[in-house]
Amino acid sequence: MAWPGGCSALKGGGLEPLLEEIKRSAPQSPWLYAEDQVSDASPEVIAEELIREKVYQRLNQELPYILTQKITSWQECRDGSLDIEAQIYVQTVHQKKVVVGSGGEVIKTIRTAAQRDLAKALRANVRLSIQVVLRNKDHANYGL
Repeated sequence: MAWPGGCSALKGGGLEPLLEEIKRSAPQSPWLYAEDQVSDASPEVIAEELIREKVYQRLNQELPYILTQKITSWQECRDGSLDIEAQIYVQTVHQKKVVVGSGGEVIKTIRTAAQRDLAKALRANVRLSIQVVLRNKDHANYGL
């Protein structure tokens, strides 16, 4: 159905008629998830994706796109805080140097930003440790 005057998400024009049509025609059903549940992904997957996001944001054009990340340890402490350890896997020594940066400056920036966002997303104090490691032949299929 065409909306009078069109619809532009960029400019915000014509969105009200579209939203009203969606509300009118969407089937009624019970909520599929709890009201406070923001994702169906596990906290570990959310942590991995937040780390990936910070790597992409920090490295941009320098990013070795073949890299992968994995949570290697997840400890819930008695005080409710989390100790999380992660590894970022790269294929070459050069890629490792790019991700680590001079004096560890790049990975420190990535870790700090990821730790801050993880604390918000998980609603807990988070201590995050990230190691950058060369992928060995056992990890060559990316299945880690």
